[in-house]
Amino acid sequence: MESSSKPNVSILNPHQRSHLLTGLQHVDRLLADIEQILAAGATDCAFPRYVPDVGGRERELLTSTIPTIRRYLISALERQGIPRPQPRISSTHAVRTNLEYAEMAVEELRPRHMKGYGAVPEAAAPQLERMVDELQNLLRNLYSQLERKRR
Repeated sequence: MESSSKPNVSILNPHQRSHLLTGLQHVDRLLADIEQILAAGATDCAFPRYVPDVGGRERELLTSTIPTIRRYLISALERQGIPRPQPRISSTHAVRTNLEYAEMAVEELRPRHMKGYGAVPEAAAPQLERMVDELQNLLRNLYSQLERKRR
């Protein structure tokens, strides 16, 4: 009978260990996508991507099994002596970056940027400008509030 105190050492070469790690990380991201799909029905998204048709039993099955799969992913790495990489991206930084990208995307909705899609009717131009200004103000205000709370 083997001792369970024996350290886990991988017999895989570095490239194989890297491939294993990358594959398991991909599985974890797909599981996170499933969790986001399930959560999407609970949000007030303006443009939902998914029809919230996962029933209660299926939802319970998914939410109760995903943690088990994740524990297995971690265990598989440990058995090969592969350390789990630590997160490197700040959530705050990612949120701020997404807000900045959202502001840029809104800017592209100004009439001067829409010329390539055809002439913007004169009556629509002021409405588009106001919409962009208001959306950008909302995004900038949120960004500023987050920055103030951070300090």
